[in-house]
This record gives sequence, structure tokens and C-alpha cells, in this order.
Amino acid sequence: ARDATPAVRVRAADLVAAIGGEEAITSLTQLLTDGDPGVRAAAARGLGALVHRPSAPALALALRDPAWEVRRAAALALRALEAQGRLYLRRTLQGTDPFAADMARQVLDLIRNKEVQQADEILAQGKGWLPEKEDVIHLVISLEAESFEQLGDTHEERIQAFKDIIRDTANEIEREVDI
Repeated sequence: ARDATPAVRVRAADLVAAIGGEEAITSLTQLLTDGDPGVRAAAARGLGALVHRPSAPALALALRDPAWEVRRAAALALRALEAQGRLYLRRTLQGTDPFAADMARQVLDLIRNKEVQQADEILAQGKGWLPEKEDVIHLVISLEAESFEQLGDTHEERIQAFKDIIRDTANEIEREVDI
């Protein structure tokens, strides 16, 4: 990945990601700071493909990259890291970089839309099909930052209020579907 040609470094990042291993992770992490945005994006894609959770902080930093391509690749890589990546994406929403926050919001929306689509597919398996008690019911509750802030004066009060909302909603659903 020391070649002067960015296209060669991009291809090297792709190959290193395909091979995998600790050396690949080290190389890809270093390439996140390459001078070429295509190389940085390839490195982020590689770390996402390897589902390397310890790279989440470096990928979160890449969300603030000046190049859209790098921000997008970093956000999608964080998506691949599942819960840990989602945490970093959500934290980015609260940051001061509007471009990073916008990219995080876009990818979180993709995740949310995919989950809704999966739930719709399950429900559409048969006409009139209703979930049985042993079936999974998936509920996504999402608040805008401003709405969350209105739940209490302190962070702890807001968290407790949010938990109460989730519990009350789950209880209401339980009563409605007679679980």
C-alpha cells in the first residue's frame, strides 16, 4: 500500500481486506489516514467487511472526513458492526459536524427501513397470518434529539422516562394482542 498511485493503493486495500487477519486490520486502519479519499474509503469498506469491532472508534473519526465517499464508507462499515457500530452512529448525531451527523442519520435510517421491511415480509407470509405467542414482535422506538431532551432535566431523568415509555408501550401492545 506504499505505491504512489492511489488506484493501486485502493486495489491493495481491497485485496488485504479479502485476505483478512491481524496484518490486514493494521494496514487498513493505517490507510484510513491516507492522502487519497478513494484509499480511505476502501480502507473503511475493508474494516466493515472484516467486521472488526475494535476499529469502531477509527471508523467513527472517519465520519468527519471531508470526502463524502469516505464518510459513506465509514458509516456503512459501522453499520456492519451491528450494535457497537450503531452506538457510534447515534453518538455522531449529537456531534458538532453536520456532515458526519447527516451521514450517520442516513445510515441509521437505512437500518431502520431494513428492519421494517423484514418485519413486513414476515407478516406478509400468509393472508390473515397473525403472530403466535412464540413469534418475535419487533418494535422500533426512535426519538428526535429535541424530543428526548424534553423528557427530563437531567440525562438520568430522560433515560428513566424513556424506559417508562418503552415499558408502558410494551404493556399496551401485550394487552392488545393478548399475549
